[in-house]
Amino acid sequence: MTRLLRREHDSARSAPGPAGAWRKLFSHDHGATLVEFAVTSLLFFLIAFGTLEFSRMILDYNIVSWSAREGVRYASVRGATSGHAATTTDIQNYVVSRANGLLSASNVTVTWPLNNKTGSEVEVQVSYSFVPVVGMLPSAAINLSSTTRMFIVR
Repeated sequence: MTRLLRREHDSARSAPGPAGAWRKLFSHDHGATLVEFAVTSLLFFLIAFGTLEFSRMILDYNIVSWSAREGVRYASVRGATSGHAATTTDIQNYVVSRANGLLSASNVTVTWPLNNKTGSEVEVQVSYSFVPVVGMLPSAAINLSSTTRMFIVR
């Protein structure tokens, strides 16, 4: 009896016509592995490239911050009484030389008093516009900026 029921059930599954063809087509999981791989690999690559871009941004911010710090240290020991008085252009060029090719003089702003006397405050601001390289991430530029202040000691 169970064999007879099983035969009827099997014959209904492979019945001719569109209904039987659709049942046969969707009764197996042949394409599931491919779909799972596509979704998983997309997620993996998005996380991997996102991590790389974020790491590049942190590296660029470290360069910007370090360059501002070096620029203000350079300016603080080159005041009017140091014997090697620096100009705004000298400080900008020094910062650009320390930035590993990331910055230009237009990215550096130097603010200090006109007389450059000892005890006055000098400020160096460095800004850089970071643009991600990977196309699948948002390509909006992110402004990285660092400002450092120090007193002129010489």
